Amino acid sequence: SSTQARSASLVDARVGLINLQLEVGQAESAQRGYLITSEARYLKPFESASALATFHFGVVMNKLGDFPALSQSASSVGALLK
Repeated sequence: SSTQARSASLVDARVGLINLQLEVGQAESAQRGYLITSEARYLKPFESASALATFHFGVVMNKLGDFPALSQSASSVGALLK
């Protein structure tokens, strides 16, 4: 039913948000490592985590398509990922 599909979308969006949070944490950690040490070995983990964060943000936005108010609130996060 439509209600079940909407509920599933919200669950998927929540999972996407959790994954987004984890990847942003990884990117922050790698960036901090690079800024403190200037060692290039921190750049690849930063780039990987940043790419995955962008991917998970896309998943979240896709799943929130049927929820305009939530989608609008979540869209402000996208600007922070750039």
